[in-house]
Amino acid sequence: MDEQGLTLRKIPSMVSPPKNHAFVMNYLEENGCLPAYEQGLVKILYAPAENRCLFMMNDGRGAVGRSLNGATPKWMSYGITSGALTVGTSDVGIIVEDAPSACAVGVIDGYAGIAILGTNLSTKQKQSLKNYKKIIICLDNDAKKKAIILLRQLQGLVNCTIRFINKDLKYCRSDEIVNVIENPGL
Repeated sequence: MDEQGLTLRKIPSMVSPPKNHAFVMNYLEENGCLPAYEQGLVKILYAPAENRCLFMMNDGRGAVGRSLNGATPKWMSYGITSGALTVGTSDVGIIVEDAPSACAVGVIDGYAGIAILGTNLSTKQKQSLKNYKKIIICLDNDAKKKAIILLRQLQGLVNCTIRFINKDLKYCRSDEIVNVIENPGL
C-alpha cells in the first residue's frame, strides 16, 4: 500500500540490465537516456515479462515502466512513485514530464532533470523542490497551460521560471537543451 492506502503494483521481480538487450539499449539511445544510464545517474532495468524499461525512483521504492512494444498503458507505475525522479545533482532543477526527458537534462553540467511523471505536482514533490536554488519548468509543448499552473503553485516556494519548448527534450542534443534553457524566446 502507498501513503494514501492504495494498493500498489509490485516492481517486477525478474529484471535484467539494459545492456543485455540490444533493443532496450536502442530505446535508451533514441530517447536521450543512454548517457545518464552509462554515467550511473539513473538506475534503469528491463522487465522482460512485461517488455518494459523500468526507470527506478531515487529512493528505490518504486519505478515507472515504459512499454517497449506499444502496449497500453504506455507508462505504468510500480511501488511508490509519489516523489519526483531526479537525474543529476545540480541545485538548478529542470522540471519535465517524463523520465527520459529528465535523463536528457540530467547529464548537462549545471542542471538536474526532475521528472514529475505527468503534469501535476504532489505535495511531496513541491516540498522536495524547496532544495533547489532555481527551478525551470520545461513541459512538453501541449502542456503550456499546465506549466503556468505549476509556476503559480511554486511561486513563493522557490525561484521559478518557465521555458516554453517546441520539441520534447528527450529528442534534443545537450546543446539544444542548453539553448532552450538559457535563451528563452528563441
